[in-house]
Amino acid sequence: MQSRLTLLLLLGSSAYAQTVHEVVATDGVEFEPNSLSDVAAGDMIKVTFSKVNHHDIVSGSWASPCEFNSAVGLNSGVYSNGEVFEFTVNSTDPQIFFCAVGPHCQLGMSLAVNPSGDETIEAYQTASKGKEATGPTSEGPVGGTLVGTMTTASSNDDPANSTTTTTNTTESTNTTESSNTTNTTSSPTPTASSSGAAAGFGASVAMIGALVVGAMAFVM
Repeated sequence: MQSRLTLLLLLGSSAYAQTVHEVVATDGVEFEPNSLSDVAAGDMIKVTFSKVNHHDIVSGSWASPCEFNSAVGLNSGVYSNGEVFEFTVNSTDPQIFFCAVGPHCQLGMSLAVNPSGDETIEAYQTASKGKEATGPTSEGPVGGTLVGTMTTASSNDDPANSTTTTTNTTESTNTTESSNTTNTTSSPTPTASSSGAAAGFGASVAMIGALVVGAMAFVM
């Protein structure tokens, strides 16, 4: 009985395991980091925007550098005040994203997720040179959630030295699985690529509780 209950608890907790990969849209024209590997389906990418420069992040395609990929449809919207945008990755295939503001893409502002083979950030940035960006025709956010604004606690731009104030939620599409947040909170921002996101924790507890009740009924 105890072994069955333990197995069900482990399965319940692992089903909601999620890693948050942090990315900064810098004051210049780059994402930092600009390449993320080992991103699992269901992981979240958290983009913190600059307070100096206008940026967005939109979905692209490897075959057409700096052109918006409407099939994926991710569009954060343009921000310049430390806003924080989150979206969920639903595939382990190589994916590419870029900034569609002005000449930023052709200057190398792109983000590779799970690069592989010829589909790397270096190859995409080389192919992007001289390309005029084609962005989405509708306003964002689409495909993710605007969760708040970064409040910097020191003079540098390290997300570890900041807090995120949650202000509102927005729509999500087929590229995301975002949870709704209706209250305003302030909490420390985790370090880059931190594992075990707070998002989904409440759902995990509820699921584990349900599994425990089911397991007890099963073994009795």
